[in-house]
Amino acid sequence: MYLRAVTNGLNDKNRDKLLRVLGLPTFVHELHYGVIELEVGYWRNAQATNKWFVDHVMNGKLDSELHDVSFDTLKDLYDTLVDAKKNPDEWNKWFPATIDEQDNIYLDFGNEIDHGISQLNRILKAKTLWKGGWTIRYQASF
Repeated sequence: MYLRAVTNGLNDKNRDKLLRVLGLPTFVHELHYGVIELEVGYWRNAQATNKWFVDHVMNGKLDSELHDVSFDTLKDLYDTLVDAKKNPDEWNKWFPATIDEQDNIYLDFGNEIDHGISQLNRILKAKTLWKGGWTIRYQASF
């Protein structure tokens, strides 16, 4: 699962400042017509977090399309992960167990929570740098 930031026409100085604040290496993909895309978040095997995005961003339908995500939505996920971390006995309240095609049940996802908190904290701290046409997009990978 990926979070990407996309903008039109960001100069090199501002791009480099954004990358430093995010603590990212220069995973910059120059696209057509001056559009710049940065990978700002990545989750691997994070079924519960993916389900949260499906329910809150993708209108309940899992696909591999790019879906715009507001900062408020990212903040909601961050707050939800923090609450889940504080109350591990109640994880299922926020992230119901999911069963994949191989009948694996995802109940214990403490590392997933820590990873999500870390990534979202970094992204949310850079909010002031997103002014000027940045769009955050989520994409599931499977």
